[in-house]
Amino acid sequence: MLCGINNSGKRTEPLHSGEIANCPFCGSEIKAYCGEINIWHWRHTSLNNCDSWSEGETEWHLTWKMKFPSECREVIIESDGIKHRADIRTKAGLIIEFQHSPISSSEIHSREFFYDNMIWVLDFSSSNNFLPWSKVNKHLKDLEIRNAEERKAYDTDRFTSFDQNEINQKENEFSSENSTLRFLKTEFDQLKNYIEGQKQFFTKMYLDWRKNLSNSVLTSLYLFTEDGRKEYNSIKIALEASRSSLNVLTKELLQINNLNVFVFNDVIYFEVPYKQINPINFALTVAISKDTFLTIFPESIFFQSEKEFKDFSYRKETFVFGFNKTELILRYNRKLEIAKSEVKVNILKVKDFRQKKFSEFEIYLNKEMHSISLKISESENNLNILFYELQSLIERQKNKEANRILEQEQLEKEWGIRLQNQKSRIMKEWKGLYGYSWKYKRKSWNSAEKTIYIDPGGNFLFEILNEHSVKKISKYEFLKLYNI
Repeated sequence: MLCGINNSGKRTEPLHSGEIANCPFCGSEIKAYCGEINIWHWRHTSLNNCDSWSEGETEWHLTWKMKFPSECREVIIESDGIKHRADIRTKAGLIIEFQHSPISSSEIHSREFFYDNMIWVLDFSSSNNFLPWSKVNKHLKDLEIRNAEERKAYDTDRFTSFDQNEINQKENEFSSENSTLRFLKTEFDQLKNYIEGQKQFFTKMYLDWRKNLSNSVLTSLYLFTEDGRKEYNSIKIALEASRSSLNVLTKELLQINNLNVFVFNDVIYFEVPYKQINPINFALTVAISKDTFLTIFPESIFFQSEKEFKDFSYRKETFVFGFNKTELILRYNRKLEIAKSEVKVNILKVKDFRQKKFSEFEIYLNKEMHSISLKISESENNLNILFYELQSLIERQKNKEANRILEQEQLEKEWGIRLQNQKSRIMKEWKGLYGYSWKYKRKSWNSAEKTIYIDPGGNFLFEILNEHSVKKISKYEFLKLYNI
């Protein structure tokens, strides 16, 4: 207990070890214990004549009591000639009982009947018996699954009917267009024979240009400029950079896979030095005491905030730190996919750049040939006609594809807005609510009629609402609510 009665008959707290006072409840002798670790407190030399509801108090009891004003602690309540000592009676008259040990249903009923206006706070800080889970996360996960299923069904139904009608229409259009295209390709192939021999000529000049070699023909062409060379070098640099990034990520992943691993609470962790862990990943990190690492019940810490993780640096030498293996590997795989995609994109850019230069050169050749030979000029004219007709056909197809993409983007936007609204409603409706289960349920508490709070350790309590739900509340909010 925290309060005793001194020789002057006043409530007093212990001042030094061995000090003697009297129990406020039974009047028997109590002795002060004032160590360097535990909270200073009084202890009976004998419990024979004290409160029948008393139990040996743990550090958890004393810590909670110290959060309330002295006059609210260990208050003796008397009714109909019966008296008991309440852990806390607030200024508003509410009794708060802090219960660590299991008690029977009959004792629960007796205390609730005697105190009437009371609440319970149960100690589950030293075990993993109480298992809460966020209803927000559960409903958000269910929403994602439903949304994916609905989306798949919607897309399948819509594009099956829409695209099939479009395909039928396109087949008729393509049948007609292909007849024209076959005729144009025949004309194109005849003209292509005239310029086919020029391709090797272009390739040699292109390689010379890339190597900064002088070429009188190239210098007369606007398309082989210094700006063009800079553009090409920029694309090549980007390609090498993306390949380098991919190699670095691959090596890092190999190094990570060579890290030591250990299993704790059925979760696989990489053993990672404290300084290599980013504080924002505190929720994926566990710290285990080196002294108890190989014991049956190792001392472990799951961090509740980034600040708590940073503040832990002064103890880093005595703990082994683990980072969730599954999440770390998943993150690196995502980075690898992005890096691979960037390499592919840059390779395509290099190919597209060369093709672009070839196309520009080919157009230039056609124009040059027009001025050199009437026969080539006549063929060039036919090629230009073919080119514009093909461009017209391609442009029509591109416009249709662009419209389809715009429509799809609008649908994506609408789905995104709807999903976000649903998420907002879930987060608002289920905020602070948790489901829960027990490893080993204390059935006697089923008979309790007063409000029960579960203290699982850390900075939060859980108020039991019913057999399916609990409400999360910070200890700060709890004290603000009841410490009046």
